[in-house]
Amino acid sequence: MPSNGATSSEGHARFSHIVKSSEESAYLSAAPDLVVVVLDVDPYAWAAVDSSSTGHLLRKVVVELCIFLNAHTAIRHENSVAVYAAAHNRAELLFSNAPLNSQQTKSARLVAERGGSKPDANTYQPFKLVDDAVLEGVSDFLEASKPAADGEARADEERHSTGIVSALAQALCHIHRLSLSNATGADASAGMGSVSIHGSGTGGAGSAGRSGAGTARGGYKSRILVLSASPDSSSQYVPVMNCIFGAQKRGVLIDVCKLFGTDSVFLQQASHLTGGTYFRIKDISLLLQTLMAAFLASPTLRSQIRLPSNDDVDFRAACFCHGRIVDVGYVCSVCLSIFCSPRERCITCRAVFPQRTLDRYESEKETYVASAAAAS
Repeated sequence: MPSNGATSSEGHARFSHIVKSSEESAYLSAAPDLVVVVLDVDPYAWAAVDSSSTGHLLRKVVVELCIFLNAHTAIRHENSVAVYAAAHNRAELLFSNAPLNSQQTKSARLVAERGGSKPDANTYQPFKLVDDAVLEGVSDFLEASKPAADGEARADEERHSTGIVSALAQALCHIHRLSLSNATGADASAGMGSVSIHGSGTGGAGSAGRSGAGTARGGYKSRILVLSASPDSSSQYVPVMNCIFGAQKRGVLIDVCKLFGTDSVFLQQASHLTGGTYFRIKDISLLLQTLMAAFLASPTLRSQIRLPSNDDVDFRAACFCHGRIVDVGYVCSVCLSIFCSPRERCITCRAVFPQRTLDRYESEKETYVASAAAAS
């Protein structure tokens, strides 16, 4: 008859296929991922590439985005997603399944009021909830964001587009609120665990420890994915930089997928400075493949994956006076505002500059222009 030690080792070998390895245990104990998607649905940008009035191309992009969101959720049960829509002058949260005070988005409420998401035997129900909420949300958002009919008003909206910046700011606030909620939950779990130790043994403490090791204590590993379609708005340089600094402080990566058009200088800087990935798609039909290959992996795994590099980032700034991208600018020594030419007074802080300094700047500018013309 075999000994107990031999029996236990034989049983361990028999069920070794279900014993968690150290790597798997470390992964399960790590914080889950939160992906906040900012979808640029600016009507002017999409109308330039989609001549049909049906919006077929935009709907195809939204459907492929839903597939990406469902794939992210399927990787791990605790993973969460949030979707913001951005247009020329507004941004709105369409869907979020992150546990934040049981908050329900407008699109989710509309789906529920219309009878909810009808069960489908061929679809996993949580996936269908995401699909219905995002598709309904984009449709309602576009209906409420009709472009201006007047030509002058339309040109002004195109020049002063604030949707992406507003969505980035709201996304960072959403991530911050989740971190505060998770910290509160961790404190509550720790309190319940201490009571259980003195009361009914270690059961309560063990459950508190398991919940704290995941979402409660560690929170989410958050990142933002921007699907950009519209060009840069030079007037939004300072707000974009403020969002970048806020993301850096929170440790939030900003990934950018440029759907069409020229590269976005501001979003290139955002992805580079936060450690994210910037990629411009050459063919919109390759969107789903690009999302799965370049943006699905967790930030903790990116060191093991060869992702698109961001080597040619344009770090030029936009002047505060005209909103132009400048190679050489003049900086206010008081508030650090940037101007394309010397000014007698700062338009931001109203500081007055000495005339002698202005004369010297003018002479240096003339010398620079002459040398540049000679070199060309």
